[in-house]
Formats: sequence, C-alpha cells, structure tokens
Amino acid sequence: MAYRLTLRSLARTDLDGIEAWYEHAAASIRDRLRHELDAAWEHLGELPLIGRPRGNGWHGLSLTRFPYTIWYLALPDAELVVVSRIIHDRRDPAVWPG
Repeated sequence: MAYRLTLRSLARTDLDGIEAWYEHAAASIRDRLRHELDAAWEHLGELPLIGRPRGNGWHGLSLTRFPYTIWYLALPDAELVVVSRIIHDRRDPAVWPG
C-alpha cells in the first residue's frame, strides 16, 4: 500500500530555493540531487515511518549526499505523508517543525 505524498507550501518554497541554489552547479550534481529527491519521495510513499522520529509525530528523513532533511508527518489513517519543510542541516533548529 503506497501512501500519497503532499508538499505544504513551505516545503515547495524550500524545494524551489534548493533548486535555485544548485541551478548553476554542474549538470551531474543537479541530476544527483533530483535522483536523491525522487528516491526520497518514493521511500516515503512506500515506508512512511522510515525517517527518524523527532517528537510530536514528526519524522526527519536526511538525504544521503546533500545536507538537507525532509520534515514530515505520516498519517496512517489517511494513508498520507505531509511534507512540511525541506531544511538545510545547518539551519537554526528554531525553524524545524515540531
């Protein structure tokens, strides 16, 4: 059973900022980023509790090759994963969800 995945507006803004940051990087780096994000979305749909529990129902899934964590809530009753933020790992923890 695959969960549906939805990105909240802040997560979309985060994603736009990430893509803008890597816009002038080598094509191979941009491709790796896209591939890693696509794999993360797929994993979240198939295994919604794969990310580390962070309290209050929040989970964080860290990307492997890029310094970002996907913050999300898994809602089993609705078979839904709600991505709230995609935050650089060195950002101030005050901006983290939860």
